[in-house]
Amino acid sequence: MQLDPYRAYQEAQVKTREKGRLVLILYEEAIRYLKEAAKALREGDAEKKGERLIYGMEVISELLSSLDSSQGEIATNLRSLYTFMLQRLLLADAEGDAEKIDEVTGLLEDLREGWREVLEGKGKRR
Repeated sequence: MQLDPYRAYQEAQVKTREKGRLVLILYEEAIRYLKEAAKALREGDAEKKGERLIYGMEVISELLSSLDSSQGEIATNLRSLYTFMLQRLLLADAEGDAEKIDEVTGLLEDLREGWREVLEGKGKRR
């Protein structure tokens, strides 16, 4: 069986794009949950705040566990950022501080936009 390099390249592109879209979806889900958690906290709905905060943290934990360490510095930086986010959310919950949740949401929104640009081919090329 002969390997078709063009076909192999196409398959790799599709798999990479699919993984990128999955990451984008995870960012969107985490953002949604955290916005709902912050809103619930501001409205005094402790049960909903706790539930949504846990969901958001689970998504970030999934992003953290799915990092590919072979990606070197990028994976290391994302690992540090995701860990920071989880710590901030734990602190936000302990202190009842919606602004800390907003801070993490903003970081996720920045990451989401970066991923969106990469997927759309608008990322900076060297």
